[in-house]
Amino acid sequence: MEIFKKETNCIKWVVVTALLILNTMPLSAQNSATDIDSVDWAIKKLTKLKVYNLYADNGWGSTPTGWTYQQIIAKRASDKKLVSLTAAKKPSAVRLAAMYGLILRRNKRCQDIILKNLNDISSCEIASCDVSFDEYVENIFVEWMQNSRDDGLITKADSVRNDSIIFFTKGSSRLEYVHDLVAKLPCDYKYYNRLKEMYNKERVGYVLMPLLKFKKKADKELVIKSLKQFSKGMNKEGGYSQRETIGYTDEALEAVAVWPIKEFRIALTQIRNYELTRQCFDYQRVKLFYLACMAYNDGWAYRFIDETLGKSTKKWGKNNYHWQYFYEAMRQSPHSRFAPLITKYHWTGSFWNPETRDFEDIK
Repeated sequence: MEIFKKETNCIKWVVVTALLILNTMPLSAQNSATDIDSVDWAIKKLTKLKVYNLYADNGWGSTPTGWTYQQIIAKRASDKKLVSLTAAKKPSAVRLAAMYGLILRRNKRCQDIILKNLNDISSCEIASCDVSFDEYVENIFVEWMQNSRDDGLITKADSVRNDSIIFFTKGSSRLEYVHDLVAKLPCDYKYYNRLKEMYNKERVGYVLMPLLKFKKKADKELVIKSLKQFSKGMNKEGGYSQRETIGYTDEALEAVAVWPIKEFRIALTQIRNYELTRQCFDYQRVKLFYLACMAYNDGWAYRFIDETLGKSTKKWGKNNYHWQYFYEAMRQSPHSRFAPLITKYHWTGSFWNPETRDFEDIK
C-alpha cells in the first residue's frame, strides 16, 4: 500500500512539473507547435479538395473552404516547409499555396524553383469566383513571378532574363504565358528558329502569325496547309467534334492579315464556301476571315467580300451573322475601301460589343 502511494505521488509530481514547464514555455514556442499542427491539417484538407482558389470570394458572397486552407499554409508554414511543398511530387493545389506563400514573403528562391521546373506538366483545377478551369501549375507560377516586378521580388533585368529562358525552353509553348509572350515579340531573327521549332515539334499554331512577319517563302506552305484544315475536328453540322482535335485555321487567318498575298486566296475561297454550308456558326472564325480578307485592301478583296455577303444574305436573309461580324471586323480594323458595303448590306439592330460587354445599336 505504501509503495502504491509513492508511485501515485510520483506520477502527480511528473504531471505538475510538465504543466509548469508548459506554462513557463515561451508563447512563441507554443504557437510554433500549434502552427505546425494547423499547417499539416490544412495540407491534408487541401490535398483532398484538389482545387486552388484565386480569390477569397466564391462569386456568391461567401469564402471558399479551400481559401482558408491556402491561407494557413501560405502564412503559417516556415520558409523551409514552403520550399519543400513546391516540389513536383506534391499535390498541385498544395504546391500553389506554398509558392504563393513564398512570393508573399519575397523569398529569393522563387525564381530558381520556377525556372528549374519549366518542363513540369502537372495541372490543377483553378476556381475563379464561380468559374473553374484546369491550368498548368507552372503557368501560374510563371505568371506570379513575372508579375511581381513591381512588388520587389524580381528586377526589370530579372524579368527580361526570365522571359528569354522561358521562351527558349523546349516544351514551354504549352504555357499560356508563352502564348502572350510570343504575341509581343519583335520581328527579330534570333527568335525565328525557336518559333519554327514550336510549330514543327511542339505543334502549336499560334506561332504562325509571328512567323509570317519574317515573310519567308518557305513559310507560305505552312499557312496554306493550316488554312485548309478548316473542317478538321468538325462534325457534319459544322460543330466541333469531341473525338478529334481542330486544326490551325483560325491562327492561319491571323497570319494572312500580317502578310496578305495572292497565294492564300484559293484557300480563303475554300474557307468561305465551307462557312456558308455550316449549320453551326463559329463567330470568331467568321470575324477573322473578314479581317484577313480586308488586309488585302484591293479590288479583289472588295469583290470577294461583296460576293460573300451577298451569298450569306441570299441564304439566311438580311439579318445574318456574316454581316454582323463583317461590321465588327470593320470596327476593329477600319478600311475606307469597304465602307460602301456597310451601306449596301445595312440593317438596323444591335450587336454584342466585347469591349463594353453590352449590346450596342448598329450605326
